[in-house]
Amino acid sequence: MNDIADAVGIVKASLYSHYSGKDDLFLAVAEDFIHDFKLLSDRLYETSESMDIQNKLYYIFKEYILHYLRYPLLINFAMQSIRFVPDELIEHFIPKYEKLAEYYRQRLKDIFSEGIQQGTIHPSNPEKKVWSFISTRDGALTWILVKQLGEEYIESLWNDYWFGVAEQNKNNEYVNIGGA
Repeated sequence: MNDIADAVGIVKASLYSHYSGKDDLFLAVAEDFIHDFKLLSDRLYETSESMDIQNKLYYIFKEYILHYLRYPLLINFAMQSIRFVPDELIEHFIPKYEKLAEYYRQRLKDIFSEGIQQGTIHPSNPEKKVWSFISTRDGALTWILVKQLGEEYIESLWNDYWFGVAEQNKNNEYVNIGGA
């Protein structure tokens, strides 16, 4: 608590007037992250509701990354806390986060299912497509943060994700390279 008080320029007693200890402080920050994640996700889904499938997914992909590029401490907290939650706090934090994350994964699954029905997205398991989307998005965010890359990498990565990296011929068939 001394380090935290020093970092924010207050006396330790001021922290204790708001938080009973490190666990209480951790849970308060976790609640802030969960609240931010909910607000962001609601905004992304509501704003993209009238878009076609490709633009909807791109908007959700890009705006999520841009949000956390603007607020890197939030995503850094999330990445660390989800992996390293103190054992005594797991039951207070992980179920809340996981319940909210599952709700938004289901919304993505609905978008992929709609795209499959429309013929916009290759038919296969929409749940696996959600995991691919999230993994690609979160991987892009991580590398952009770590390597301090520019926003232009978001569009480039999205195009590789959406269109694939395999070469297609004039009939939109994939070119078979190396007999594979």
